[in-house]
Amino acid sequence: MPKRIKRMVACILAWLLFFYTTLYPFCLRHESVNYFPQQNFHRAGAAICTIQKDGVKYLDEWVDYNFAIGFEKIYIYDNSDNFELRKWYEGRSRNADQIDIKHFPGEARQMESIGDCGKAIHRTRSHSWIAFIDIDEFIVFKESPKKYHNIMDLLDTVSPSAGGLAINWEYFLFNNQTKYEPKPVTKRFQSRGNPDIHVKTIARTSKFASQGGTPHNVLYTDGADSVDTSGNKLHKEPWFNPKLTTDIVVLQHFFTKSIEEFQLRCARGRADIAKQNVLTVPLYCMNKTEIMTQLPEAKDRVFDDSAWQLLKESLPEVYAKYDDEDMIMH
Repeated sequence: MPKRIKRMVACILAWLLFFYTTLYPFCLRHESVNYFPQQNFHRAGAAICTIQKDGVKYLDEWVDYNFAIGFEKIYIYDNSDNFELRKWYEGRSRNADQIDIKHFPGEARQMESIGDCGKAIHRTRSHSWIAFIDIDEFIVFKESPKKYHNIMDLLDTVSPSAGGLAINWEYFLFNNQTKYEPKPVTKRFQSRGNPDIHVKTIARTSKFASQGGTPHNVLYTDGADSVDTSGNKLHKEPWFNPKLTTDIVVLQHFFTKSIEEFQLRCARGRADIAKQNVLTVPLYCMNKTEIMTQLPEAKDRVFDDSAWQLLKESLPEVYAKYDDEDMIMH
């Protein structure tokens, strides 16, 4: 056999040995579906990093909504024990190539997922912005007539020196619903309260350093801070914005859903708190009467179906039927 062919065979065998002893076991330890593929996008787009557990029935709506407002990629950390999102992903036809899933079981891993996802995107520079939001949170543009329709239109206005954009919450509570219904969340709950000082962060990838110790903020390089849409810096307590800057964009937080769904949080546990500590969190493990007493619906609630209208207009073939059903019933 010629020496050249021998060297070629030796190289192939060495590569196969490396793959099966190093790369293949690594892949087995980190079960994933299309997770952080090798191609780089190299565009000035935005991605979302999130973690979920037992949220499959809410996921299609949330994913569809975020693609409708211009996010180009969604990275989902599946905190379930049995990798429940594998089956969901296999049945998903819309935008499947824009969704990456990583199996990430274990207690209280939300902070770890933020760091892992943020650093991976920072390393590959696959996206210019990273939103760290949950699957019960919807980014809604507020101006009327709306100045922004795409998330990048908004992010392009953020000062280049800022580490990221902080967006205040608006709470949606029970809306007098006690039981789960198989309908979109943004259709079921359309009465909100006043803005809340808590924020969530969309971080500039180039300045991302690590998670910030809460699900609400991250740490940046070069001493950068998050800012709100008015340019106010969130420095001392970057998880709060008492200025309640909500005239341009808000994060609508469907915090409780129905009472039945809210109570299930106790059994499920939270992604940022160990299960043995969930009992110390107010409301989660109370009965219906206790919850209604402790968290009554506010009297000054405001009708707001803006998230639902955007979703329905973006995918009428999927979501318009829910309005049609209501018309038939009434």
